Amino acid sequence: MALYFLYKPSALQSIQYSREISGNAFGNNTCISTSKGSGNLRLTALSEREIKKKKKKKKKKKKKKKKKKKKKKKKKKKKKKEEEEEEEEEEEEEEEEEEEEEEEEEEEEEEEEEEERRRRRRRRRRRKKKKKKKKKEEEEEEKKKKRRRRRKKKKKKKKKKKKKKKKKKKKKKKKKKKKKKKKKKKKKKKKKKKKKEEEEEEEEEEEEEEEEEEEEEEEEEEEEKKKEGGGGGGGGGEEEEEEEEEEEEEEEEEEEEEEEEDEEEEEEEEE
Repeated sequence: MALYFLYKPSALQSIQYSREISGNAFGNNTCISTSKGSGNLRLTALSEREIKKKKKKKKKKKKKKKKKKKKKKKKKKKKKKEEEEEEEEEEEEEEEEEEEEEEEEEEEEEEEEEEERRRRRRRRRRRKKKKKKKKKEEEEEEKKKKRRRRRKKKKKKKKKKKKKKKKKKKKKKKKKKKKKKKKKKKKKKKKKKKKKEEEEEEEEEEEEEEEEEEEEEEEEEEEEKKKEGGGGGGGGGEEEEEEEEEEEEEEEEEEEEEEEEDEEEEEEEEE
């Protein structure tokens, strides 16, 4: 026969086990049952039928318990599964919400970035426009400056030219005037000279006439003296004096002519 020890280690957990003990320590058809109670070991002797019955009952109970446990486990598992599913659903919803939020954030960010890009583009365009305008204004200013400089230069040149022309004209006029004056002077001089020559000719003619008259008078006087018969020596002395005077006059005339010639030469050189 076999000897069985039944042991319940805890009220929560029911573990049944048997161990075959060799030998007849307690005799044939004997079962030792242990139960946790007051803490003492109780030994009960049962018959083989009772043991079988009890064993069957126990087995049934165990099966029932196992079934119940299995059902409970299944229910628990199902519940757990449902909870997990719910959790998963919640997680999925949360994830979806998060994704939606992320998408919204991304969209917002994209919109902000787009807006920023637009602002940058606008700023760039404005700067470009401003720069272009400034450049244009500077170019215009430079053109104006150049035009002013050219006008100034032209004006200066014109003024210079005018001044030069005026100066030239003045010089020409002066020269002309001088020439005219010289010409007039020369003409006047010539006229004067001519007049002088005419006067000199007249004077010479008059002198000649006077001389002729004097000679005639002298001849008449000589004739009269000859007729009277004396006074020959005195007449010869007077003739010598007259000749000397004539020579002096001729020399003076020659000097005057030389002076006039010198003046004419000087005028020609000046011209």
